[in-house]
Amino acid sequence: MQFVGRQRELELIQQAWEQAKRGQCQIVAAVGEAGVGKSRLYYEFKLRAQCNGLILETFSVSHGKA
Repeated sequence: MQFVGRQRELELIQQAWEQAKRGQCQIVAAVGEAGVGKSRLYYEFKLRAQCNGLILETFSVSHGKA
Protein backbone atom coordinates (compact mmCIF):
# COMPACT_ATOMS: atom_id res chain seq x y z
CA MET A 1 0.00 0.00 0.00
CA GLN A 2 1.32 3.43 -0.93
CA PHE A 3 2.22 5.82 1.89
CA VAL A 4 0.63 9.25 1.32
CA GLY A 5 -0.33 12.35 3.24
CA ARG A 6 2.25 12.27 6.02
CA GLN A 7 5.33 13.73 4.34
CA ARG A 8 5.58 16.66 6.79
CA GLU A 9 5.44 14.36 9.82
CA LEU A 10 8.02 12.05 8.26
CA GLU A 11 10.32 15.04 7.65
CA LEU A 12 9.99 16.13 11.29
CA ILE A 13 10.95 12.66 12.52
CA GLN A 14 13.89 12.64 10.09
CA GLN A 15 15.03 16.04 11.39
CA ALA A 16 14.93 14.74 14.97
CA TRP A 17 16.99 11.72 13.89
CA GLU A 18 19.59 13.98 12.25
CA GLN A 19 19.83 16.05 15.43
CA ALA A 20 20.20 12.90 17.53
CA LYS A 21 23.05 11.70 15.31
CA ARG A 22 24.78 15.02 16.05
CA GLY A 23 24.53 14.33 19.79
CA GLN A 24 21.34 16.22 20.61
CA CYS A 25 19.09 13.72 22.40
CA GLN A 26 15.60 13.57 20.93
CA ILE A 27 12.23 12.08 21.82
CA VAL A 28 9.52 11.78 19.19
CA ALA A 29 5.97 10.86 20.13
CA ALA A 30 3.13 10.10 17.75
CA VAL A 31 -0.22 10.79 19.38
CA GLY A 32 -3.61 10.38 17.76
CA GLU A 33 -6.79 8.42 17.51
CA ALA A 34 -6.71 4.74 16.62
CA GLY A 35 -6.31 4.13 12.92
CA VAL A 36 -4.77 7.47 11.92
CA GLY A 37 -1.47 5.87 10.90
CA LYS A 38 0.91 6.31 13.82
CA SER A 39 2.45 2.86 13.48
CA ARG A 40 2.67 3.18 9.69
CA LEU A 41 4.42 6.55 10.02
CA TYR A 42 7.08 5.03 12.28
CA TYR A 43 7.40 2.00 10.01
CA GLU A 44 8.04 4.27 7.01
CA PHE A 45 10.63 6.22 8.99
CA LYS A 46 12.49 3.02 9.88
CA LEU A 47 12.50 1.98 6.22
CA ARG A 48 14.08 5.27 5.18
CA ALA A 49 16.43 5.88 8.13
CA GLN A 50 20.12 5.33 7.70
CA CYS A 51 20.42 3.66 11.08
CA ASN A 52 23.87 4.34 12.45
CA GLY A 53 22.63 4.55 16.00
CA LEU A 54 20.15 3.27 18.51
CA ILE A 55 16.44 3.81 17.93
CA LEU A 56 14.22 2.75 20.82
CA GLU A 57 10.59 1.98 20.16
CA THR A 58 7.83 1.50 22.69
CA PHE A 59 4.09 1.01 22.64
CA SER A 60 1.37 1.63 25.16
CA VAL A 61 -1.97 0.10 25.88
CA SER A 62 -4.94 2.07 24.56
CA HIS A 63 -6.46 4.46 27.06
CA GLY A 64 -9.02 2.62 29.16
CA LYS A 65 -7.90 -0.82 27.97
CA ALA A 66 -5.35 -1.58 30.71
